[in-house]
Amino acid sequence: MTTRTLAQPGPWLLAGLVCVSAWSLSAALSPGPAAPSPAEWDAAGARIAGEAQPTDVVRIHPPWLREGGRAAAGLTVDFSLPLDPMALTAFRRLWVLTAFERTDAPAPPGAALELEEALAGGLLLQRFALPPSPVTVRLTEVLPKAKVVRDGGRSCRYVDGRHACAGKPWEDVRLDTREVGGSPRSCFLVHPYPSGKVTTITFPALRLEAGVLIRSGFVLESAKHERGGATTVTVRVGGEARGTQVIRPQAWDFEPLYVDTTALRGQAADLVLEISSPDEAFRDLCIDGFVVTRPVPEAEDARRCKQPSASPTPGRC
Repeated sequence: MTTRTLAQPGPWLLAGLVCVSAWSLSAALSPGPAAPSPAEWDAAGARIAGEAQPTDVVRIHPPWLREGGRAAAGLTVDFSLPLDPMALTAFRRLWVLTAFERTDAPAPPGAALELEEALAGGLLLQRFALPPSPVTVRLTEVLPKAKVVRDGGRSCRYVDGRHACAGKPWEDVRLDTREVGGSPRSCFLVHPYPSGKVTTITFPALRLEAGVLIRSGFVLESAKHERGGATTVTVRVGGEARGTQVIRPQAWDFEPLYVDTTALRGQAADLVLEISSPDEAFRDLCIDGFVVTRPVPEAEDARRCKQPSASPTPGRC
């Protein structure tokens, strides 16, 4: 058997390896760009305020940098994660402030970049013109005109911004902004009380278009709680059941359900949501919904969610 001795690395190679290792360790331990100071956020807000319009919205990137909200210049701030195109349909322009010298803020589908400017503190300011909104009706806006019935016959009365159901305050159907699926959501809250019974919310005589998008999810406190059962949401259009979704007990999503109403476009029909749970303990459901003139990205997610062999967008089903 022949034995060979491997060549030993020379001193220059060893020195090079030491330098590369030292550089890699230094890069790994370096702090990176600092977060903007309060004064730098305020300066960015002043820059936005100089051109702000009432139909503008501001987005901070990365979204967890909530202190960036001080740069909103009195405008609505969107902290959704991932970017929520439906939340942006209420606005005409989007301002994006990206921190830490990053350039990876996602652009909304169909948006056109109008302005890009570097600001102090490593901030990048962008402004996008948003595409025309496909939304003709927002259920959160017409909630005061809805009819809420519990347990098959007990009607709730709309007073002081909520459908009061003559029970505990948490039984009322009301507008709120809550953490759902990792993002703040403006929605109406529904507690499926009592257990095993149905809460019905009827939106009368809505003019239909291409479809209806319903999104549902447990608020953070409910999703974290070990008690309570799954909650079912059934959508009826014109008296016909058109779709059902089941929100799992510890689900942490804002799940879409899309109902195609193309065949009924231009007609007025009642839109009914039926919400129930076998165990209502700690089951607070956040719901929003839209009548849309064309399919939206979440409509495609909802279709894929119905197909067991499909691979829907992560966190959407």
